[in-house]
Order: sequence, then C-alpha cells, then structure tokens
Amino acid sequence: MSNSDLAELLKLSPERRLDLIEALWDSLDDSDIPMPDWHKDVLDDREANEDADLGETWDVVKARLVKKL
Repeated sequence: MSNSDLAELLKLSPERRLDLIEALWDSLDDSDIPMPDWHKDVLDDREANEDADLGETWDVVKARLVKKL
C-alpha cells in the first residue's frame, strides 16, 4: 500500500474506516493468524483443568442465601 493510498483512506470518516477494518478482519482465516506456542499451552492447560474449579452448585448457593433470610 502506498502512502497516497493510506492518505486517501485516512480521509474517510471514522465510521467508514471501521467498516473497512471489519471487512479486513472478516477476510482473515484462522490459519492466517499465527498463534504463539505459549497461547496453545495456556489453552491446553485450561482445557485439561476446566472441571477443576467449578465452584458451588446452584443448590448450595441457593440454600446458603435462603438461610440468610
């Protein structure tokens, strides 16, 4: 993209520039955006531990709240 192309784009209204940004973003495929290995490690770790900290069930929370009334 040349500097003159960029200058023309910058003359557009913010709304129109956002429309172009959205169109560009939507044109990308997941394979176009590299993911660092550490991101994959974090996702894998979260997936492996997704049931580890579910907190309390609704029944337990509800019973505790009812007792306070």
